[in-house]
Order: sequence, then C-alpha cells, then structure tokens
Amino acid sequence: PPKNAPEQQKDVSIKRTEAPENLASSTNEKKVASKLQPPSDLTQAKPSLHNRPPSPPPSPPPKARILRVLPPPRPRPSTFCIMRNLHFPADKRDQNSRLTSSSGLKERSYCLVNYDAGFHLDGSGSCMDDKSRMDIRARLETWDPYWNVVEELGTKQVRAQGPGNFDTTIVGTRTSSCRPVQIGPNPPSFHPSSCAFVCIDLPTVIAQSSNAKSHKTKPWGVHWGELADPSGSRLIENYKTGDRRLIVRTLPLHRTNYDKKRADTHIWPKGSFITLVKGEAARTQGEIKPGSSESVMVVIQRKQQSHDHNLWKGNSYAMDLTKCVSDPKKCPIGIKLGSVEVVENKNGILFGSYAIHVAICEYVAADTLHDQLMGKIDGGSILIPTLSLRSAKKLAKEYIANQTVSIDSEEIEGGNAESNKGVDITNSLTFSLLCPMSKQTLETPVRGRHCRHMQCFDLRNFLRTNEIVSGGRWRCGVCEDFLSIRDLIHCGLFQAMLNEYRDLISGSRDKVSLRFDGTWRLMEENKLRYSRKRPNSVPGSNQARTKSDHSVHDSLMK
Repeated sequence: PPKNAPEQQKDVSIKRTEAPENLASSTNEKKVASKLQPPSDLTQAKPSLHNRPPSPPPSPPPKARILRVLPPPRPRPSTFCIMRNLHFPADKRDQNSRLTSSSGLKERSYCLVNYDAGFHLDGSGSCMDDKSRMDIRARLETWDPYWNVVEELGTKQVRAQGPGNFDTTIVGTRTSSCRPVQIGPNPPSFHPSSCAFVCIDLPTVIAQSSNAKSHKTKPWGVHWGELADPSGSRLIENYKTGDRRLIVRTLPLHRTNYDKKRADTHIWPKGSFITLVKGEAARTQGEIKPGSSESVMVVIQRKQQSHDHNLWKGNSYAMDLTKCVSDPKKCPIGIKLGSVEVVENKNGILFGSYAIHVAICEYVAADTLHDQLMGKIDGGSILIPTLSLRSAKKLAKEYIANQTVSIDSEEIEGGNAESNKGVDITNSLTFSLLCPMSKQTLETPVRGRHCRHMQCFDLRNFLRTNEIVSGGRWRCGVCEDFLSIRDLIHCGLFQAMLNEYRDLISGSRDKVSLRFDGTWRLMEENKLRYSRKRPNSVPGSNQARTKSDHSVHDSLMK
C-alpha cells in the first residue's frame, strides 16, 4: 500500500464523524427508496399481451425494381413555326355498317386542312419535346407490358433551346389544332378538329441503326409484308412471344377526370381517320395532292353513339403496319391522322392533344411476362418485389387490431359450427387460397401496394385476362381498383400458406384462418347453402305423388 494510505483513512474517519446527521438521512432515504422499488422478479417478468407496448407500424410495401431505365430527356427545342397542309380523302360509310371509316355517324367529303408543325411554349404545334416523349414511352411500358419497344421511330432532330451541351434535341409528334382550307362539295361535311403527320424514313433509319443491321436479311428481325398469324384472316391477329412488328399507338398528353376512370392504356382520339402514305410522297411532310398513293387504314377504336353524338365508347386496338410494308429498305412511309378531338389549353394544360408513338416492338405473351416479372428468366424491364413473411404478418396484425376486416360467423365456411370450433372470430382473419378471378388455386399470390385488403389473386391469371383488350383491363381482382404491373407486390404470407396446404386445397376447402399471434390453419370444408336444406320427411316422396298432386296434374293436362 502507498505511504499516504493511513492518512487517507484518517481523513475519511474525520469526515464521517463531522457529519453524522447527513449519514443518518442518507440511510433513511435508501430505506424509503428500497420500499418503493418493486421486487426484482416483477421487473424482470415479461409484460402481458394487454400491457405490451404496441409494435412499430409495418414498413411501407416495397416498390417495383426497374431494370430498364430510360435515358434522361434532352432539352426542349427552340420555338419555331412551320405551317403545313394535310389532305384527307373522303370518309365514307362502310357498306356493311352504318358507321364511317372513322367510326363516326356522318360522312365527310375530302378536305384540306392547315396546321402548325412547329413547337411553341404554350403547347401549340405538333412537335413534342423529349421529356413528354419519354413520359409517353414509360406510360406505355407500364400499362401495355406485352409490347417491348426495340427501337422508336418517327422522331426527328431540331435545334435545342438555350445554351447547353446539346446543339440539337429529339422531338416526337402530337396532334395539334387545324383549320380548313378547302372542303369538298355535297353532302354537307365537316373537317377534322386536330391532325398530325408522322414521317418514317425507313431506308435512312435502317442505314443508321445498329439494331436494324443486326439482322442481315430482315431489318430488326421483322417479317415485313406478312401477317403475324397467316392462318387467320381476322383483323385482330394472334401474336406469340418473340414476334416483332411495326406498332402505332396513341396516348393523351394529359388525362381528364373521365379518362382517369380507366386504365392508362392505348386509346385513339375520337373519330380517328388514318391514312398510310408510301414512297417519296411521305417525305413531303404531308403536302400531298388528291390522287396521290395513299390508303385508308381500318382502325378499331371508339364509336360514336347515336343517342348522344358527343359520346364515344368502345375499345381501341393498336395498329400493326407490318403487313403494309413489303420492302422497308426502299419504302419510306408517312402516317396521317385526323380526328374530331378538340385541342384546348386550360390553365396552361393542353387537353385533347394525343402523342403518336411508332416503334418496332417485340411481343411478350402472358406466361413469359409472368416469368420475367418474377425474375425466373431474363429480358424483363420490371421485377415485382416480395413482401416478406414477417412484414406481411405485421400488416395482418394491424388489420386485426384496427378491425378493418369484419368477419361474420355466417360467412365463415357457410356457418358450419363444427369447423368453426377453436377459431377466435374477433382476433382472426379468414383468407381464401383460390384466385377470385379464375377460382383456381393460387400459384403466385399478388395484390396492389395501395390496396386496403390482404386477399391476393394469381399473377398469371391476372396477366392472361389483361392480355385481351377490354373495358375492364388492369383492375384488381378483389377491390377492382386500377393496377399496373408496377403496383403489384408478391405476398410472402400467402406464399407460405400455399407451400403448406397446396395439396389440400379444393373448391370446397380453401379458407385459411390467420390468428393474431401469426399462426394459421386450414379450415374444414365449406358447407354450401343448398346442402343445409332439410330433406323431405316422407321417404320416396319425390317419386310418389299424393292424390291431390295427381288431381292438379290432370287438370293442368286438360
């Protein structure tokens, strides 16, 4: 020990003797504190379920992973004005239909319209800046994933706006307002309210494109001049995975409140009248005189209603121009589009203007698209994220705690009392492992990120049903909200249930009960309503009739 150790002890003893009252008060405080403290076994005991602090809310559902990112858009073009004329042949009524080629009710004689093919800051002009062009392509890839864009056509380079790294920029084509210059004679006709012209110089594009040169005999690997399904003569062709076609689609630049009631899929402007120009006449940017080489294209689009001329209803199909071009190396083409859609500028937003998207696209069938979205094969542009089992359980507990899903005892298994034994209705959720659309066992359970339900539907069935153009495309199979492939998530909870009970699921036994503690079990067979009817008390009464029955039958026969 050090030499000064006795002195330190002496100082401590002196301090203790100097303040005995302070020492007594400190000991009393310690005794009181020890009485107030709970026993150590209670502090270490686990809290009950009722006193347990609430668990943190579940993390937001993951977003889709974008594999194919579009390049950043180029700057806006400088403002310029180019007034051009477009000639449209007569829009006559079909012999077998009361509608015209543009699906309108009234015929139209030939007309010559004038429009602005330039670009202006207020939105007028048929040139579309590169940012809007990229947005249109992203919307098409999101809501029409069956067509992968190989190379976009119909674009051109113009002078860029302001100082920057780019002297030129890329612009697309959109419909703009037009006014009549010349209208044909009787019958009294009208003129298109908006129009556009797209020039596609195929020989020049093929000479400059590396994708087109990768296939020596057929540019881009497209079977030019042929139908996708030569065995059929239908207007709507049957495509298979790997088919490359020249596809034309349109989308509104800005959607109205009425447009938001449907999926953001391809739709033609009202009363679209489309003609295809071939040869050198396509390079004159639409200044074609009557009698030039052009053909009217048949368009499947919305139709005008006889009871309300302002109402247009129906489905729109994309246009396939592959069969119309036999030799792309020697044939530039031009697309003229005129419609009755009125272009209006409301508070700086351009309504009624449609972007025209022309591209070489490769078709992807529903089964192949399913494997791409789940990452089983390469070539897809989007991967659907998976919600882990742990996160899905947390989300289910939130549903149970908030009582967002109400379960009626009559609805569970048709009110079968024996099968409902042991199921706590107030603290459980009941799910079906059958797809609500196909009524078959789920294979890949998915639902929308923002859907307010836990029930899932099958991804493969969802893609197969939406492959067909219909008015109810891209709706959730449970709540019928609009869902794109970027809004889907793969549920790990449903996948775990399927992995355990897949071999036991049937049409009469498909319900699973999920309890609050995260455990689940497959419920007993459902009792159908008609199976609960009381049998006839008289044996063989269905075969034997009473005397009154015979008398009634005889009177009816007479």
